[in-house]
Amino acid sequence: MSETRYVYIWEGGECEECSEMNGKEFYSEDEIDPTPPLHPNCNCYISVLEIDDNNNVKPSNYKLENAVKNTMKNEGDLTQNENRDDFPTNMGITQPTFNAYNKMHKKLNFPEKVDNLNYVQAKQIYKMMYWDKSRTEEIKNIRIREAVFDMLVMTGPKSAAQVQEALNNFGRNIKVDEIMGSNTINALNSISNQDVIYFMDELKKTRMEHLRNDSPVKWEENKNGWTTRTVKY
Repeated sequence: MSETRYVYIWEGGECEECSEMNGKEFYSEDEIDPTPPLHPNCNCYISVLEIDDNNNVKPSNYKLENAVKNTMKNEGDLTQNENRDDFPTNMGITQPTFNAYNKMHKKLNFPEKVDNLNYVQAKQIYKMMYWDKSRTEEIKNIRIREAVFDMLVMTGPKSAAQVQEALNNFGRNIKVDEIMGSNTINALNSISNQDVIYFMDELKKTRMEHLRNDSPVKWEENKNGWTTRTVKY
C-alpha cells in the first residue's frame, strides 16, 4: 500500500520563508498552504510523491523510469514552431497539455510556460496524465508497455483507440473507446510471449495508418521522425 504526499520543493534563493517551507508535506492538494509562489520570481513548486507503509518515499518505479527515459529520447528538449497550435513543446509536453495540467493542479505552482519545465516536473506530468491515468504499469510485457506509453505521450487518448483497433485485428474483441480500461489491459496481457512480435507488427501497422491519414499536413511535416520512432516499437 502507498499514499500520496504533496511536498514543497524550494528551488533555491535568498527567501527565508521559502527555505523554511522546503520539504513540508501535505496529505492532499486542498491542504497545501501557503501555496507557492510566495513572492515575485518564486520558482518553488509542489512535488507529488508516493509514500510507503514505513513513511519512506517509494523508490522510483523502474518501469516508469525506463518508459520516460525512452520517450524523452524521442521527444528531445524545447521545440518552437509558431505555425503550430501545439507548440512550443518541451520534453514531449506541449503548451496546451501543460496548460491543462496546471489548470487541474493549480496549487503545485509549476511554471506557466512549458519552456521553463524541468525534468522532475516533466516526469510528474508523464506519470499523472499518461502512466497512471492509462494504467500503463499493468501491461506486463515491456515491449508492449513502452510502445503504448510512447504512443499516449505522442498523440494522447486516440492512441488508446489505435491499440484497441490493433487488438481487434489480432483476433480480440475490444470496444474502441479511447479508454485503457480493464478489457483492453487484459487483452494486451493475454498475448503470449511468442505472439508479441506478431502483435507488435499489427500495432505498428495500425499506428502508421493513423499517422499518415488522420492529419496529412502534420504527416508531411513529421513523417521521417514519426516513422523512425514507430518502427522501433
